[in-house]
Amino acid sequence: EVATPKDLISHVQDAHVVCVVSSSIPKEVVDCLDGCLLISRLGIGTDKIDVARATERGIVVSNTPNFCTNEMADHVMAMLLSLAREIPRMSVHLRAGRVKQAHRESLALRRLSIQTLGLIGWGDSAKAVARRALSFGMP
Repeated sequence: EVATPKDLISHVQDAHVVCVVSSSIPKEVVDCLDGCLLISRLGIGTDKIDVARATERGIVVSNTPNFCTNEMADHVMAMLLSLAREIPRMSVHLRAGRVKQAHRESLALRRLSIQTLGLIGWGDSAKAVARRALSFGMP
């Protein structure tokens, strides 16, 4: 990760291929890529790359549409389970030796099968989460 476009230019100006994870590639950087053939985003979107300017300069822009989709969906379900089962709070009680309090509070835990999961957008990421949620009986 670099702090400014000027810093990035010093690293990539002579590159034939530029690969980025989260760095921005604005117009001023694209304009300095004289020998570049490809800007590859190692991730889902290209919103941090000036695709229009790159295209004008004959530079191909690519991305990795399903980058970490399954890993992200697994993590979403892990977080849902953690919150529904109050794992962080139960851990605090148990580490402090409050076993009875943890037991009392465990009686009010939420079942995922009666919860409704709302997903904003319906891309590959949301679909991967939805498939996992269905396996827990979520509508």
